[in-house]
Amino acid sequence: MTENKINFLIITPLKEELDAVLNKLPKVQESSPFHDDIRTYYLSNLPVIFADGTTGTYRIVVTLSGMGRVPAANATSDAIRRWQPDYVLLVGIAGGFANAGVKLGDVLVSDQIVDYESQKTTSDGHQVRYEVHRADQRLLGASQNLRDNVWQQKITTARPENGVPVSYIGPILSGDKSVAVGEVLAGYAKDWPKLKGVEMEAGGVASASFQAVQRPGFFMIRGVSDLADEDEKTYEVQQWRSYACDVAASYTVALLESGRVPLTNTSPNSPINELDKSELNLLKKLLIESKRTSVLKREILATDIGIKSGEIPQFMLLADDDLAKQIVDLLWKRRLREKLLNLCEILQSDFEGGEYSSKLEGIIAKLKYQ
Repeated sequence: MTENKINFLIITPLKEELDAVLNKLPKVQESSPFHDDIRTYYLSNLPVIFADGTTGTYRIVVTLSGMGRVPAANATSDAIRRWQPDYVLLVGIAGGFANAGVKLGDVLVSDQIVDYESQKTTSDGHQVRYEVHRADQRLLGASQNLRDNVWQQKITTARPENGVPVSYIGPILSGDKSVAVGEVLAGYAKDWPKLKGVEMEAGGVASASFQAVQRPGFFMIRGVSDLADEDEKTYEVQQWRSYACDVAASYTVALLESGRVPLTNTSPNSPINELDKSELNLLKKLLIESKRTSVLKREILATDIGIKSGEIPQFMLLADDDLAKQIVDLLWKRRLREKLLNLCEILQSDFEGGEYSSKLEGIIAKLKYQ
């Protein structure tokens, strides 16, 4: 499915969150349905100007997951398989913690997700076994450098009360329970004193992202619709929901438009950066040294790279050295970017931490980025 590869996948648990994101993106189109996928996907191409004045376009897909960790994990896994994103963003509303200075309508950006669902019940009570998911460092850095007035200008929904929203970066609590009891939250805050808020899907989305073969970067942005207390269902608090959805969507699109994420190739037919002779020779040398071209391993190697043995004459009869050279030449002459990347990542795992590791990283960067 390389023809479907995108830059950003945005997961929204609720319909109102989905609508808020779609309203901020240009020329949104609904994808045609797939026989092997029950999800509905919305596509948008977002123009971006980078710091050096060059321009590009991010390919973005948005989908609805439903509430809770399990539905969110399932939707994320399906979407990752379908679209192979570089990054997964979870966007929506959440409860903020007033004791952390958070106010209604503010933005919460997670630097880590603290999943509290795994617990052991004993005669002494519940023992929480926290699972922590860290945010993608590139997107976190981009967020730390995003000025508040940039995303604030994108907000179009009327604010229920006077004031200006601000953003907070920190750990956010995640679990299936809608927690609005101060004593319960205080227990978690005792273990994690820097908590900024609580929500219900991040544990599932982050887990699905980290366990995917593609390992896309995970990041979460939330607008504060309540303060995770007993007033959550009152009219005074409920009127903040649409504003909080808009705030989260505004921050998300402004973050992407800031152009702090390199543009990766999302088409298998897009131009490929040139590799010089020394780099191609290095790939041949490492493939030989990896022993993966031995007769017993070469069929597995072909499968892992994504080629068929019939593409190389006398595939099973060639000497190990000759086969290594034939494979690299085949991939390079045909400019098979994805398969070249597969080969490089295989070799990177074989020679991780060795003298060739940095050179392999440089080759991978050439193939990935324009």
